[in-house]
Amino acid sequence: MNPCPLRSCCNIWGQCGVSKDFCVDTRGNGAPGTAAPGTHGCISNCGNAIIRGTGNGAIKLAYFQGYSLSRPCLYQDPSQIDTSKYTHLHFAFGTLTPDYEVEVGDTLAQYQFREFKRLRNVKRILSFGGWAFSTDPATYLIFRNGVKPENRRRMATNIANFIIKHGLNGVDIDWEYPGAPDLPEFDPGKAEDGPNYLAFLIILKTSLPGRSTAIAAPASYWYLKHFPIQ
Repeated sequence: MNPCPLRSCCNIWGQCGVSKDFCVDTRGNGAPGTAAPGTHGCISNCGNAIIRGTGNGAIKLAYFQGYSLSRPCLYQDPSQIDTSKYTHLHFAFGTLTPDYEVEVGDTLAQYQFREFKRLRNVKRILSFGGWAFSTDPATYLIFRNGVKPENRRRMATNIANFIIKHGLNGVDIDWEYPGAPDLPEFDPGKAEDGPNYLAFLIILKTSLPGRSTAIAAPASYWYLKHFPIQ
């Protein structure tokens, strides 16, 4: 009766969310499905307590901005990274052509990528996508079309082959965000994006045995609910 995505709270009107308007049961001693005047109540998955980690997890991850040398200041070379502080470093970003061929940016980014590959004692991951790639008119359709049944194996295979060829430890897909009803503004996401994305990720992961497959997931319920995250 209450199929809220991500096990989020359901209020008495059957609406889903994660704020107090959805998560606080206000019925008191009243009948099930009721709420105190002026409130929306909660009938399932109630509560919004935050569960905090210790910060001592096995993964300590950072993103390296591969295009930083194009900035006038605050740039960094991979050789300056203290790899003892991390278990995983993600190089941001790899991109894809409309034919799903892998690229790593301009000449400066390619130099940074070569230096990134030299790092030792840390897992080296190539991230694909990012905000601009996911929303710019010239590129936003690449992920959306690439995960469709007719394209997903080609895109996954090309990415996997590139990871293996360059001796990397894994891949990270940063699609921001599949199924989003307001992104990009001129052509919002589709309901099929999330299921298609999962099907693509299954192929990608099975194409990289012994290597990691990661995704960037949004903290916002509004965007995360379109992911088949479970």
